[in-house]
Amino acid sequence: MHIESGINNVFYKRWQPFKKKVQKGLSLIEAAMVLALSAIVVAGVIAYYQSASDNQRTESTISMLTDLISVIHNTYSSQANYAGLTSKLIADTQSLPTSMTNDQGQIFTPGGSLVTIGPGKFSGKTLVNYFNIQFGVSNNMCPIMARLDLGSSLASMRFGSETATPYNKPLNVSDSETVCKSASRGSQTPDQVTLYYEFH
Repeated sequence: MHIESGINNVFYKRWQPFKKKVQKGLSLIEAAMVLALSAIVVAGVIAYYQSASDNQRTESTISMLTDLISVIHNTYSSQANYAGLTSKLIADTQSLPTSMTNDQGQIFTPGGSLVTIGPGKFSGKTLVNYFNIQFGVSNNMCPIMARLDLGSSLASMRFGSETATPYNKPLNVSDSETVCKSASRGSQTPDQVTLYYEFH
């Protein structure tokens, strides 16, 4: 019995340091796992809010565009054409949300891009019978805007340049991705595509 007890004591003494090392090792592994899981959760939350923010901005931009079309049509409903149309003239009607305009009569998208409005540029001799709206959107938003159905009022839309290929109806998913990917971009705004719309 004494011999067995002595052996157990020796084993116990030798085991304790090893046991502590094992426990310490497990603690480090567990801590690393917790940190890794936390990082995954944080990344997921950030991605979710980024996606939600992008979706909201896209919806707001679409709403802005349709509001502008409506305000321009209403403002010029009694006129023979769109001669004299400017961004400032539309801003001064006070028909737009104050968040879209500033004191200088400029209009901005929800993403902060300057909106330019004027008589038509792309429809030949009867330019004043059309009006144009142009502004920049993010690379991710471009295909969504390209697929947007703007009704029979749309005369043409171009992506990246005034001389780009015109389209007069919504693009399908594949074409919208291709057109936006190949669209010209300014050296100062590589993450943005300028959209050129013409309406009647």
